[in-house]
Amino acid sequence: MLNRKLWRDLRKNFTQFAAIFLMAFLGLWIYAGLDAESTGASHIAEAYFKTYNLADLWVMGNGFSLDELKTIERIPGVESAERRLVIDGKLLKTSVLPDGMIA
Repeated sequence: MLNRKLWRDLRKNFTQFAAIFLMAFLGLWIYAGLDAESTGASHIAEAYFKTYNLADLWVMGNGFSLDELKTIERIPGVESAERRLVIDGKLLKTSVLPDGMIA
C-alpha cells in the first residue's frame, strides 16, 4: 500500500521531483568537476616545479650580501640558495610585431 502511494505521488509530482533531482545532479556534477580541476592543477604544478627545478621559496630584498646568502643556506632544509639581479629596462621597438610579440 505504501509502495503504491509512493509511485502515485511520484507520478503526480513528477515535475517537482525531476527539478529537485536535476538540481542535485548538477550540484554534484559541478562539485566533482571543480574538485577534479583543482587536483589536476596541483599535480601539473608540482610536475612543472620538479621538471624545471623551480624555487620553493623566494626571498626578495635590496642588496643581499654574500654573508646573508650563507646565512640562508645554513637554514635546516635549504638545499641551495642563490642571489639574482633584476634590472628594469626599456625595449627598443625595432623588431616588434603589430600585436606586441617580439620577432
